Amino acid sequence: MTSAATPKGFKVTVKGEYYALAADMRRKTPMPYEIEVVLPSMDSALSIIKNKLLAKALRRKYKDYQDFRTHMITNVVDLSGQSASGLIPDYMNKKQLSDYVRVHKLPVNTEAYDKLVDFRKAIHLAETNPKEFQIFQDNAMKDAKMNRELANLNPDLQEESPAPPAPSAAETTQKPAGPRPGESSVAASPDNKGQGSSGVAADEL
Repeated sequence: MTSAATPKGFKVTVKGEYYALAADMRRKTPMPYEIEVVLPSMDSALSIIKNKLLAKALRRKYKDYQDFRTHMITNVVDLSGQSASGLIPDYMNKKQLSDYVRVHKLPVNTEAYDKLVDFRKAIHLAETNPKEFQIFQDNAMKDAKMNRELANLNPDLQEESPAPPAPSAAETTQKPAGPRPGESSVAASPDNKGQGSSGVAADEL
């Protein structure tokens, strides 16, 4: 009996914002998204996703989809079971970045960065511009300390998990869809169909 072949490729999680048609059918409203796609390799991964897969995946998953605004790789899984050691920091999640900092003995405070984009930037600066890195990290640590103090003093003002968004007019007029598949920085103009620039959704990650 022939054994099953080992899966190949990389399962990539992408998060960002897309433009949805508002209830009045006139305006476009930014909405968060998360999708998963599979790539044969991580070479030029974000460019390939943006130009060949992103619009198709969003159109299939979100019935009110009009255009994508931002996109950022937040996680990568090697389907062959290999470790993430071959990834560059721009494609690593927070745990992988923490391991990268430890392995490469970088002076990055892994507790100072709540957002993935800031964590990646700190690593990049630590490796390329130590002076600018120190300024960046000092500011990040001050901000993290202030956030902790404010959270302790104002527990009633801490944000709760947002409720799922109400379906748009475009979505409510469609028949229920079947199972949907899965689920870096200047935002693109909503008029540029399918040409969103690499970036990060505001306050995400």
